[in-house]
Amino acid sequence: MLVQRVMRMALAIGLLLTLAAGCHGSGKATEVHETPNLARGNEWVYVHTYRSGDEETEMSYEHEVSLEVVGEETVEGRRCWVVQQSWPAPEDRMLLTAIDQETYLPLEKRQEWTQDVKYTMVESLSYEIVRGESLWPLAEGKEIELEQSASRDVFYNDVDSGKGLTWTTTITCCVESVEEVSVPAGTFNCFKIVESRDGVRARIWWYSEEVGREVRTESLYDDFPSVQPTTTELLSYPG
Repeated sequence: MLVQRVMRMALAIGLLLTLAAGCHGSGKATEVHETPNLARGNEWVYVHTYRSGDEETEMSYEHEVSLEVVGEETVEGRRCWVVQQSWPAPEDRMLLTAIDQETYLPLEKRQEWTQDVKYTMVESLSYEIVRGESLWPLAEGKEIELEQSASRDVFYNDVDSGKGLTWTTTITCCVESVEEVSVPAGTFNCFKIVESRDGVRARIWWYSEEVGREVRTESLYDDFPSVQPTTTELLSYPG
């Protein structure tokens, strides 16, 4: 179960993180008026740290992850930006996410990696707004609730494995506060946003208007007490 949970979180750039991608500006964060606006060539680099166990049995690993806007495509009649997320060796994985240019929600994800065989996972996503309209403009106290419907197909060496899945998730995202956050790329004024999935806290992220997306995230495992939060911190961003 934990392996499936970690894999699902690794697949996502993050549903609601994509709502906060690509808006550039400066100054203290009090309210973000502009909606996100991605551009080909935008690139962000993060350091990702995963830990588990207690002081005696702690296991951890750390690696860099890069995100780059590589182009555009049409998905289900919707014009999308294509964002590529890359992991270096030994993971050597790549995730392509199609993000709707109007709603800024991911509509399709395609992840590939090779071990003994070539693995490909393709997810298709759709949404229904349960409460609220949009996080934009960002402001303290703002909240949105979505129901996400997802389907996943798995391929081995480009052959359908027949191990497809479908599921629905209720996602709530609340702008909790404004905080100053320090990461390797610098110190930024940020909106602290708490994301819950099916009533369980899943992620906390700190969005910076200056950077144009999150500068820090914590992926939480409240239902797995032995697993510590996975952290992702910004190393560099488009100048």
